[in-house]
Amino acid sequence: MKGFFEKMQEAQRKTEEQQARFSTEMDTLRKERQAADAVMSLAIGAAGQKTEALSAKTESLIAGMAELGEGQVRAEQVEALGKAGAAAMQLAASAGAEVARSIAAFTGHYPAWIADGGTEGLNHIAEYNGTAYICINPIQRLAHWTPDAATNNYCPYPSADRDGVYPYVSGMLVWGGMKVRGGDGEIYRCTLTEGTYKLVNEPKDAASIFEIDLPFS
Repeated sequence: MKGFFEKMQEAQRKTEEQQARFSTEMDTLRKERQAADAVMSLAIGAAGQKTEALSAKTESLIAGMAELGEGQVRAEQVEALGKAGAAAMQLAASAGAEVARSIAAFTGHYPAWIADGGTEGLNHIAEYNGTAYICINPIQRLAHWTPDAATNNYCPYPSADRDGVYPYVSGMLVWGGMKVRGGDGEIYRCTLTEGTYKLVNEPKDAASIFEIDLPFS
């Protein structure tokens, strides 16, 4: 009988020890979770501030380019602004900022896409055949996977003409009010009310988000 009680006491002691260890582990996990949440909150706040600062810098650069005008400043000043703008676009895109409307403004200043066998990183901006492309899905830079061919991995940003009309390129991002010239020569206006859309088909075949842009409309 004595041995039975000793076994019961030993089992109870082990149970209490396990409960104590479990309680300690739970406290540790709670503290780690709280610390992780605090770090994440700081990171999100910092990213938000960085994105806002980059967006403000980008808007300032774009405004500066618009004010300069042709023939009013030396070519090197325009070149410097273009490079600074392209750098700001890359930083903003890497930070996850919404920069779709501004990327094409700095075409001519992004690094050229080269089939060197390296990996094109997510949100990296490069130029190919005069068009800026952003990588939306990392891919190896191979000769048969050029940005215009690997449409699931790149998103093109064609430049607008002097009238603010963009040429249609399959896979381009469009937004509300954007004017796109289709392959049929017609100019279409995007009717999106918010966000952006990756346009794969011609505007004439996307009637749910495009309408012909009538004069004085």
